[in-house]
Amino acid sequence: MRSNLFFIMPNPVYRALTAALAIVLLTAEAWSDHEPLRPVQTFAAADQAVRIEVSPRRALDQLGVVLLDASGEEIRPIREVQRGEVDLRSIYPDLDELRRPAYLQLIEFGDPSGPAVVIQPLLSRLIPVLEPDTRPDGTVYRRVAGWRDEYAEDDEEDVERTFSGFRLFVDRDVRMETSEGMLRLSLRADQAPNTVWNFRQLVDQGFYDGLTFHRIVPLTAGGDPFVVQGGDPSGTGDGGPGYWLPLEPSELEHDFGVVGMARGEYADSAGSQFYIALSRAGTARLDGQYTTFAEVVEGWETILALADVPLDDPRRGLPVNPPTIKRAWLIPAPPRFPGEGRPDRRVEPEVEDEDLFPGRVPR
Repeated sequence: MRSNLFFIMPNPVYRALTAALAIVLLTAEAWSDHEPLRPVQTFAAADQAVRIEVSPRRALDQLGVVLLDASGEEIRPIREVQRGEVDLRSIYPDLDELRRPAYLQLIEFGDPSGPAVVIQPLLSRLIPVLEPDTRPDGTVYRRVAGWRDEYAEDDEEDVERTFSGFRLFVDRDVRMETSEGMLRLSLRADQAPNTVWNFRQLVDQGFYDGLTFHRIVPLTAGGDPFVVQGGDPSGTGDGGPGYWLPLEPSELEHDFGVVGMARGEYADSAGSQFYIALSRAGTARLDGQYTTFAEVVEGWETILALADVPLDDPRRGLPVNPPTIKRAWLIPAPPRFPGEGRPDRRVEPEVEDEDLFPGRVPR
């Protein structure tokens, strides 16, 4: 149940009046793209103001902001704000104590309005602690066994991470048009903010337009749905954006529709390639070993269609005609409701795992 959070709930006449004014002021297209909260700057150092521009849709508004986690739980309470520029440090004096990304949501007349602004603390890096391990097929690899601060000595534990300030950006989703249908991705900046930032930049620059899903593994050797993988400009599985992305810890568990960054044996070898998980059973072993950073919230049929294309080499997951990413672009994320979070959820297939790909032979 959505909470009535704000100080005064206007009467129906007042609400109708302000809604009518808004329609006059903004076209339908501008309304859908309007961002009532925008960072004045992307980065704010630890001793600088954290400036946000408040520009609500309606001309006569009572306004507040609230700081939420991804589930909608209040991290900092609602504070009244005015139209114009606001320094978050003035309304949240303890903002520097924030150690996980959070969502600053505008509240108009008791209701969330527009996409939130992600407030990401800039912290020293957590480096993966690697240990040798053996896969079921007998191959040896280096498993992520834990994490430590980049400035910690090998035997140090619970070291306080260095805080440098904040990165601020408007919460956005990714719309991806593929040859098999449309996808909408919710980016989980609360779990892997640097990975999300990298993915957003690639999408916004058109990097993924025209690329393929070069690897399709509908079933593991054990018969569990696995992944579809794309984002390689070379189409071989060995390509990328020309740089490597550091592995980032994420608590987002693998399941159908969860998106992660593909990488090689080296922990910090991700770049642009990503995968979409097809089941919990087939991908649970990837938890903690790969950075999960997004969830598909629209397009479960598209995921299944991508995974069901004919394969030239099932063992290697090579499709006969690789599905394509026609275009990918950023769109405003929906408002976040206190107590609820986003109004949508990760997609779930309307069939059981064993019925996802009838007739398919495990690789």
